[in-house]
Amino acid sequence: MSDYDSNRIARWTLYTTGAIFALAGVLVIVDSLIEFISPLVLLGVSLLLSGANSLVPHFSMRNNPMRPVWLLPVGVVDIIFGVLSLSHIFKFDIILGVWVMFTGCIRLYMTYALKRSGVAGWRIVLAGAVIMIVIAALLLSRLSIGNIVSGVFLAGIGAAVINEGRTVYGRVPLSR
Repeated sequence: MSDYDSNRIARWTLYTTGAIFALAGVLVIVDSLIEFISPLVLLGVSLLLSGANSLVPHFSMRNNPMRPVWLLPVGVVDIIFGVLSLSHIFKFDIILGVWVMFTGCIRLYMTYALKRSGVAGWRIVLAGAVIMIVIAALLLSRLSIGNIVSGVFLAGIGAAVINEGRTVYGRVPLSR
């Protein structure tokens, strides 16, 4: 697989993952207004889809130096929290807060690896990681923050993941 194909896979994986979270955030907001489906079910399905999606480039880009190795722990964490969310064991805000904290910490480490590799957009990923950790702290400190605010946070995380795909893997030429 060429570097072009590998980077395209990684970029579109992050775009898809970001779109899943952004859509889930919007659905949580809308659902909170009309109370149609449990936000835990939306979060669970989104996390399962995102987790599976995150594993694709990890395994398909084995020989590429730009292989997103951080997507393996992100994918595993997403799947675990997706199952927890679908089992309705905890409150929505608790699951979302702990998941955002784990994901933010993984992205914080990823920033260090990107900087060490010479990727120019590492500061944007760092900003997204710090924002995720702050959001997690807010969610975990005020457990009654509400589904609408949680949905806005989830949609914002989706936008940040899309931006990571554009920043880290978007500098690939459009032609071979």
